Amino acid sequence: MDYLFIDNGDDSVRIPKEFWLTHNLMVRNYDLIVSLLLDENIRNQMSVKVDFNDAPPEDIQDVDILDYLIENGYESSANIFIRNHLTSALVSDLCGFMHQSIMSIKRGYLTVGMQLLRKPLLENLLVLEKLNFDTKSFIEDFKEDPKFYDPGKISDPEKEKIIRYNLSESYTNLTFDIAYNFRFDKNRFNSIYTISNQATHLVTNRHLHKTEKMNMNFIFSENQARAAQLEYYYNLVGPFYGYMVDVIYQLFLKYDLITPNQKIKANGICLLRQLIQSESKINFSKIISPLGIKCIQCQNALSFSNDDILNLVEYCEVTCRKCNSRHSWDSDVLDPIYKLLLRGLKK
Repeated sequence: MDYLFIDNGDDSVRIPKEFWLTHNLMVRNYDLIVSLLLDENIRNQMSVKVDFNDAPPEDIQDVDILDYLIENGYESSANIFIRNHLTSALVSDLCGFMHQSIMSIKRGYLTVGMQLLRKPLLENLLVLEKLNFDTKSFIEDFKEDPKFYDPGKISDPEKEKIIRYNLSESYTNLTFDIAYNFRFDKNRFNSIYTISNQATHLVTNRHLHKTEKMNMNFIFSENQARAAQLEYYYNLVGPFYGYMVDVIYQLFLKYDLITPNQKIKANGICLLRQLIQSESKINFSKIISPLGIKCIQCQNALSFSNDDILNLVEYCEVTCRKCNSRHSWDSDVLDPIYKLLLRGLKK
């Protein structure tokens, strides 16, 4: 079976156990994005209904519907259709690449996993960030020559402006250096641009990451090099999954495809996943218990020890210790936790 999540007994795993938790939390954040694509209510809202002032021509099936809408006074409807379809397609494409990247790493194909980062993080995500920054101008560019919306032609100052805006809307702990330089800096030895380039080509000639004599990129990686590559993927690339959730959920909220509370839940659980892996020792029970959150079934106070929080972020539920009722991560009863944490972060 094509499972991304790692559990005991999974014989397809080819990575050390020390990375399993980080891997699984990345998968759970990835699942948050996929859930938007699978939500039938969102899919229904993405469709565009047009009330024609006059009867459309009988041969409308034979004309380009978008051209017809734009040329006949329905440009607003056409723009909404383009916006929704473009966003959905970009997110779906991003998810396809990230799925295969995660699966490749899980199975030990590190070169493939690194190579598959290039398009989703350097192109798809950048276009989604730009849509979040200024949807209207991007849609206008999209209706023109591709040179106007090619992500590879976005200038560095424009990228910086776009990413700073998205970070200002974000609840992740991603810094500008990671969100921008770590992705795009061609002179940085460990940028995603550099690493994915090396994973794509056997030989690279750029001065700071030139292939050495008697070597080929990623081909002769031994245990020490592979361990460093896994550290890179999980500790540096991993945080982008929470950031992608932020950007994409913000877009869907902007388009009125989800509610503010849906975004709060997604941001909140992503933040918990960041905190559970932080080096600082956090006593979650001390923070959360004063909220007085009770089991829906028996009204007993739910426990939020660090083990309970670990189960929540990895297995997406909290279990009542009295009646064993399970509370899903997106249960309304857990909303006070997410709101408390998000308020604290913004302060």
